Amino acid sequence: MEAILANHKSSTPASTNAPGVTSSTVAPAVGTAGNGAAVGTGSGNRPAGGVLASLGVTNSGFTTVKVASLVSTKFEAKLSKRLNGLEHFIPAGTGLLLNGTTYTVASIVSVLQAVLGLFAAKSTAQAEAKSTVGAATAALKAELPTAAQFLSALDTALVSFFGKGNPVLTNFGLSSGVRKTPSVATQAKAKGTAALTRKARNTMGKVQRREVKGGTAQVSVTGPAGEVLSGSTTGPAAAPAAPAGSGSGNTAK
Repeated sequence: MEAILANHKSSTPASTNAPGVTSSTVAPAVGTAGNGAAVGTGSGNRPAGGVLASLGVTNSGFTTVKVASLVSTKFEAKLSKRLNGLEHFIPAGTGLLLNGTTYTVASIVSVLQAVLGLFAAKSTAQAEAKSTVGAATAALKAELPTAAQFLSALDTALVSFFGKGNPVLTNFGLSSGVRKTPSVATQAKAKGTAALTRKARNTMGKVQRREVKGGTAQVSVTGPAGEVLSGSTTGPAAAPAAPAGSGSGNTAK
């Protein structure tokens, strides 16, 4: 519904008054709905719905008023506020002039309630659809593990049937199992990329790492009174030099 109760462009009287209308000056009806109710022209060449037409409100003779979205929550809120005001602040028998047509408050309330009912029906349908989709999703998830195992077994059977490496397997969406030899250009590119990566990361081999020395650490030791101590660390004692001309162990005679 893109246009309701908009600027009235025609005051041609209809042959009969619509329910709740106290004046014979109503928007002319064009066509009929399935239940015999008058139907407006809608937006452009699109027919209007029959719900409001059954209440005497049609689009024919009105300037089109576009609603930003057919599911606009802002438009629904407007309807609710107008309805609340009409029900609490204006007597039901009061007549209001809407674009040249006089409607009773009761008839206007019926129109607003009808549109709000359509919003409610949409929300209910969405909730039911969400529930249905949720149930279908849960059923699918429950079967997926078994289905995956079955598919894996099928793949194994197909490979066994046709033989590993058979190009026919590609028709089943399976790999033939034959590794493709990369081209010379691809190999050269990969080698160059690897070299640049090693250089950027400063990656060294075993021989290069052995050439890297940490240097000598300088150590200063302080005594209990704050004095600087000097000395040397003990290490393995050197073996005494053997006398000249003497051998080790038993001497040969």
